[in-house]
Amino acid sequence: MRGLIFNSKGYTLLEILLVLFVVTIISSIALQFTNKFSEKHLVDMFIQQVQLDIQTIQAHSIEHETVITLEFNSQNSYYAYYDRGGRIFERTYPPGIEITPYSTVRKIRMFKGVNYDFGKLRFKTPLGEKQIILNINKGRMKIV
Repeated sequence: MRGLIFNSKGYTLLEILLVLFVVTIISSIALQFTNKFSEKHLVDMFIQQVQLDIQTIQAHSIEHETVITLEFNSQNSYYAYYDRGGRIFERTYPPGIEITPYSTVRKIRMFKGVNYDFGKLRFKTPLGEKQIILNINKGRMKIV
């Protein structure tokens, strides 16, 4: 047994398993933060797009001097149209986002930039409920 020389150039099985365990734990934590960040980014982009669409129909109603309606339906989409006919745009909700039955406004009508419908648009999202509060008259909005 005296002639037996131990080689110290490699790693033991225990050391390799320990390193793999630490790498796995760090990777799983990073993945969860990435998923939460991407969900939050998706929700924020959707709410911002709805806000921009409301401002778009306000600008169209001023430019064309006609009534324009933005309607939110329960089939996971919303669209804007002229009252005399003709659709301006249609958008779908991202996965996991839907309008709640507790929204007090489903149609937003604008004429010459004036909002005739006011209330709360409520959306159920993976991060909780988001609200857009529409004030009467000038079309001002508040995101809660």
